[in-house]
Amino acid sequence: MGQRYLPPASVLLESIVFALLVLVPYGHSQCVLCQYKSNSADITIFVQERSICGTQISNETSSQSSITVTGLQPGYTYFFKINGSDGCSNTTVGETFNNMTVTQLNSTSVYLNWTGQLPLANQTFTLHPAQVENITEVSFSNSSLTISWMAPQGHVDHYIVKISSAALSQNLTVGENSTEIGNLKAEIGNLTAGSVYNITVMTVSGILKNISSVVSFATKPNSPEALTVGNRTNTSISLLWRRPLLMDGVNVSYEVSYTPSQPRSNQTTSQVDLMLSSLSSGSRYEICVVTVGVKNRRSLCVYLTTYTAPNPVQNLTISVSTSSVNLTWLPPSGNSSLFYYIITTLNNMFNTTSNNYQITHLEPGTPYNCSVTTHILNGNTSGPSQTMPCYTKPLPVINLTASSVGTTGMLLNWSNQSDYKSTYVYNVIVNGQQTTHNGSTANISSLVPGSNNTFTVQTVANGISSEPVSVSEFTGLDKASIISAVGTTNSIKVDWRAPVGNVSLYSVRLLLNETVLKTENRTNATSVVFSDLVPGTAYNVVVSSISGPIKQDSDAVKNATLPTPPRELMVSARSSDSLNISWARPLNMSSVTHIFFLQYSSTNTSNTLNCSQDFISLTGLWSGVQYDITVKTIGALGYLSTPLNYSAYTNPSPVTGVNVTGFTESSITLIWKQHDKQPYGYSYLLNFTNKTKTVNSTNAELPSLQSASQYNISIITQTAGHTQSNPQFITAYSKPYPVSNVRYEVLNVSAVRLNWDPPKEYHMGISYRILSSNCSQNLSTSFENITVPDLLPGTLCLFRLFSLAYDIWGEPQNITTLTKPSVVIPKVENRGSNDSLVVMWDPPVGGLEKYILNISSMELINSTNLMDSQLNYTFSQLKAATVFKITLSTIKGSFQETSSAVSNATYPNKPGELKVLKSTNSLLLRWAEAQGMTPGSFNYSVTYFLGLNCSRFLTTNNTFLLDNLRSGTSYNVSVATVGPMGFKSESVFRFPVTTKPDTVRNLKVISLKINAISVTWAEVERVTKYVVRVYEKAELKNYTTTSGNFIVENLMPSTRYNISVRGSTSDDTEGDDVWLDACTDAAPVETLTCIGPNLTLPMLTLSWISPPGGYLAFELKLSSNSSASTTSFRHGSTSYNHSFSGLKYKTSYTATLWTIGCGNNSTGKMIHCMTGITRPVVPTIETAAKVSDIQYNKFTVILQPEVFNDSNGPVLYYGVLVCSDATGCQTELQLNTYELWKANLCSAYLAVVKATAHRNVDEHTIVIGDQTHWNGYTNGELNAKGSYSFAIITFTHLELTNNLVNVSNSYYSISKFYETSIILPENPVVMGGVAGGVCVIAVLIVIIIVVVACRR
Repeated sequence: MGQRYLPPASVLLESIVFALLVLVPYGHSQCVLCQYKSNSADITIFVQERSICGTQISNETSSQSSITVTGLQPGYTYFFKINGSDGCSNTTVGETFNNMTVTQLNSTSVYLNWTGQLPLANQTFTLHPAQVENITEVSFSNSSLTISWMAPQGHVDHYIVKISSAALSQNLTVGENSTEIGNLKAEIGNLTAGSVYNITVMTVSGILKNISSVVSFATKPNSPEALTVGNRTNTSISLLWRRPLLMDGVNVSYEVSYTPSQPRSNQTTSQVDLMLSSLSSGSRYEICVVTVGVKNRRSLCVYLTTYTAPNPVQNLTISVSTSSVNLTWLPPSGNSSLFYYIITTLNNMFNTTSNNYQITHLEPGTPYNCSVTTHILNGNTSGPSQTMPCYTKPLPVINLTASSVGTTGMLLNWSNQSDYKSTYVYNVIVNGQQTTHNGSTANISSLVPGSNNTFTVQTVANGISSEPVSVSEFTGLDKASIISAVGTTNSIKVDWRAPVGNVSLYSVRLLLNETVLKTENRTNATSVVFSDLVPGTAYNVVVSSISGPIKQDSDAVKNATLPTPPRELMVSARSSDSLNISWARPLNMSSVTHIFFLQYSSTNTSNTLNCSQDFISLTGLWSGVQYDITVKTIGALGYLSTPLNYSAYTNPSPVTGVNVTGFTESSITLIWKQHDKQPYGYSYLLNFTNKTKTVNSTNAELPSLQSASQYNISIITQTAGHTQSNPQFITAYSKPYPVSNVRYEVLNVSAVRLNWDPPKEYHMGISYRILSSNCSQNLSTSFENITVPDLLPGTLCLFRLFSLAYDIWGEPQNITTLTKPSVVIPKVENRGSNDSLVVMWDPPVGGLEKYILNISSMELINSTNLMDSQLNYTFSQLKAATVFKITLSTIKGSFQETSSAVSNATYPNKPGELKVLKSTNSLLLRWAEAQGMTPGSFNYSVTYFLGLNCSRFLTTNNTFLLDNLRSGTSYNVSVATVGPMGFKSESVFRFPVTTKPDTVRNLKVISLKINAISVTWAEVERVTKYVVRVYEKAELKNYTTTSGNFIVENLMPSTRYNISVRGSTSDDTEGDDVWLDACTDAAPVETLTCIGPNLTLPMLTLSWISPPGGYLAFELKLSSNSSASTTSFRHGSTSYNHSFSGLKYKTSYTATLWTIGCGNNSTGKMIHCMTGITRPVVPTIETAAKVSDIQYNKFTVILQPEVFNDSNGPVLYYGVLVCSDATGCQTELQLNTYELWKANLCSAYLAVVKATAHRNVDEHTIVIGDQTHWNGYTNGELNAKGSYSFAIITFTHLELTNNLVNVSNSYYSISKFYETSIILPENPVVMGGVAGGVCVIAVLIVIIIVVVACRR
């Protein structure tokens, strides 16, 4: 539109009507003189008022055709005239009119160029508006942005704000005809939360525009939805939330912070769940979750106050009495001021805030399970329970008594207490050892005899002992054993073996004819001597063992004192075959009955006899023999006194065959014979011519005779004991001349060879007679040599050699010689020893100087010199089971005579420990080799007995198999070493030794249970019991039974066991095992839980606790009451939960769980479950609702049945959200109230919530704005002429907090807002006011027209 120039005089009028001019769509500025002068031409340019004019003229001449005008303001329209033009003309920069071109150099200057003459027409031009700079963000929300900028220099008609994103492009006009100086603002609404927008601000002046640089700003994201706690532990909290509303497809992350945390802990995640870990147990946490969008925009914080689970209590201890349980614990870590504790036992529950609690009024001896659970005050949070069995004490027993049984046993008896239960057992404690008994009696064994024992009995119920009850009693005593009473003539020494146990005193009584003569007491000694007793008398000895009140007499032991010996033994008469002897009675035995024992013996005979008199005649004796006579007194019990010894000879027989063996001219030599059996030691008495001569041999030389004279000679035999025979007579003659040059040769121990020359005047009638003095008998010969035998060994002999003629003896020729000593044959005895030999010998005939005793074996040679008086010697430290040769050498002068070897052997050593390896029909004997003997020098004798039957075997090995035996039969077995010469060692015994019984037959399982297996078998002969062993991986238990069946109990379910059965004899010899394996039935699970979670797909999660024992898998079955179909599933054994999906929401199901084991499956565990719910199905607003009855302050919404779609769970509540602008409505995080909406603090509010009562109604009617109330929400009236929309909200779960919907914990869905705006009519009350307002506007329009016309 063209504008007319107003003269300056109209300025005042323009100022007056300025207020009206702004109402006119075309605003103008007054043209004000700003004169530009040219040097060569008078050029005047008028510009707008208050603008600063300037020119840039260079080299101006009269032909000037351009000019630069500076100092202008952008966006203004400039009016100018040249040479006083009276009007303002309008053009746009860049336009060409007439012959002048206007070019804008920048925002404040233009370049005028013309051709030819200056144009005379008045001109105008408009500058481009300045560009907006420094666009800043003033505020932002999740649906709007407020930006500001500084108004640019110059004039701007208005601003166009352009907002663009991937999903949006819109323009917003701000500040029409703006001349505002300072900050300008633009609020941009209806934006998408969490999105980035590119914004430009365009300045517009007329048709000219200038666009700013692009800036990017972002809206705040919506807050997360439904923040809940999914799971919690004592150190962690699992958070769950939903994506923010209306932000599908927008990339966001979430920042979770919580307190207390130093510093405040922040975690970022892109998921809709997060686990907060490393938290303090039992602590309160304020948790904030915000959505983090683009440009790090953060939503409002969604707060949640929750707690970590507390730890279980610590150090839970229990002290009990018969009627109460006192629990004490330490609080768990954390803020203990938040805690309280719930104590549970049976069906009772108690709570406390202290750290101990006493549960009273309980039954004695009753099992209870006590659990203590930590809870948080006002937190509805608890930790794991700490559970312990808390059993009350049973009452103690009553009337406890003890009575001894034998010497090592005690029988205890008591009465049951008033609270007696069949499950009670009783612990009996004695000497620190405890045994358990089920009844009211107890047999206690293995006690120390004679000891004072205190017996304590405690009732035990469920492992808890009652108060103890005690009684003390002495055990009995055994008798003293192995009592020996060894007597002398006037005393008896008593020794005994102490009985096992405690003995405080021994009382020893000596009895004669059952009358106590003496009593001796001893405390520690086990021997006593009774003196001043009568010889040869029998006594009884009783040893009493005393301990406390207990006295135990031993069996009486009878023994006697030794008798005194007889006295004064003498021979009263004798003959060649008899001896009459007598003696005096023994001392001090006149009052005691006794007899005499008499023994008489010679070298080759020995006889004994008893007599009651003190004299006896011994007949049938040998003549001339020395008899050793021993008389002993026989007293009580046949005991003998010390011997009274006497030696006596019988008379010898007279000699026979007396002959003259030699004569001399003055002597006669005689020889005779002696026929007695034992003539040793004889001498002979020769009587002739009133002379007597005694010789020791059977020859004699009678000296001093008249040669060739006849003599009557008598010869009497005389023993060494000087007994004599009757004489024998002979007539003899004197000797001839003696022989000469007599010589000798020693031949052996008893023979000498004599040689001589014949006597003088030798003639054929001369013979020779040799007499030996003390060495030999007389000899006769007709030769000049003779061997003289029967000499005394080791004796120096004098031989006299006589010549004999006509039986007349000549003078002897004497010669002496030493005979060899006699050979002594030793006797060797081992006397049962395994390391010594005793050598004995009789003294040799004749003389000797010493002995040399020689011993030899395969490994030993040794010689020992002994004195001539020694008659025995013991070789010690010899090797066992060895044959030794013994020789004895006699030494006389230079002669040594050695006896023939006598052999004897040492006894063998006994075998070592005997071990037996048993089988059913044999016994393998094995013993340790006998030590210290030469291999091969001994055997072993194996003997076994069965009853009276005995069998023996010899073996060289140290093992021997006794086979073909009866199974399960006891044998007595011994082993002895048999050495040389049949000597046998002491035996090593094992008895009894029992062969293994036969194995059981037909072992089989007859029944299986969860924790028991029943087996049976055929019974075996000679078996008294059976041993049942149960193995899993190792031996678990063993049992004994006397029957052919057994129930193995207390087993683990679904576990394979190996079971063996073997027979056992009375001495616990066990047979071989017979095996079978069996598997117990599987145990059902004890606890089965079922959870139907909300806000998920329709599913059920089954959880269970591992059943006791073993298992292979689990079988699950799910069925619904509303459906005939079932679902079965076999679950592995590694986890204890399973989820069923593909179900229906809010539907009842029955779940059954079986445990599958190695044996029979368990019984089923059944549970009834209900699936959860989720947010309801979002209604389709176009079909779910209709609008009717629109009034100026309310309207009616009619809901269709599809709103109440129960497929996601029953719709329990429904309602309506109201928004005041259909194009800007959005579902906000919070369901705001009407009051907030009225205060312009939100764009939508929750107007109505109703419970779903009647689902069979076709339509539900809701009036919006009827001013009703529901909890904290008001359905307030609407604004007249307002534009509204609404959305439908449905709830499957609704929770209120402070009378407002808790959006975090409620399950709801919101439809889209109704697309067609609902515009309410005007309030009829204000219609008149509206008409008056129209008239005023009309008057104003007329005034404006007038003013405009005036200005033109």
